[in-house]
Amino acid sequence: MVSHESLVEVFGQDVVLLSPQAVPRELQGQPAGQTLTHTGLPKNLLDAISSLPDLDDGLKTYGEHCADVGVESSGRTQGMYRIGYAGGSILIDPGAGGIYYAAPEDGSTLRINTSIDKYVEALYILEKERGRFDFLDEEDLALQRQEISDLLREVDEAAWVTGHSFWRWVIGQISADDYRVF
Repeated sequence: MVSHESLVEVFGQDVVLLSPQAVPRELQGQPAGQTLTHTGLPKNLLDAISSLPDLDDGLKTYGEHCADVGVESSGRTQGMYRIGYAGGSILIDPGAGGIYYAAPEDGSTLRINTSIDKYVEALYILEKERGRFDFLDEEDLALQRQEISDLLREVDEAAWVTGHSFWRWVIGQISADDYRVF
């Protein structure tokens, strides 16, 4: 598990720690609640993933968020709490503690990680290692993408069981020309 100090070392002061009052009752006393109040969440991984700016005001359910913006949400995700954004909502399931991605285009849901600790660790690894993509030709870039994928797979093998891994998409985003140094 990544510590708050390790996150600050890699992300700087851009780490959000929630107050205990901002953590929903069903997450308090669970590992997810401990992570939100003691470890924290990075505010941003480039422009690919962002924590919500008002997290410290308290987490909203995805159902509440959808009602606020006038969008429908399915029964499965309505009770999940929204913690971030990456083109769609990043959600935590209060029952199982898993982290999910709700795609706005088609309403589908994809598991990101089996726990918030593993999600935070994956963000930490990506930020710490993203400089490995700089100054590479396409062949070496493909090798680095695979090495980073292997590191993330070690964190949470279950997050990679399908060919449509959220992390594969993120690696593609942060290794794209827009984010690399040449």
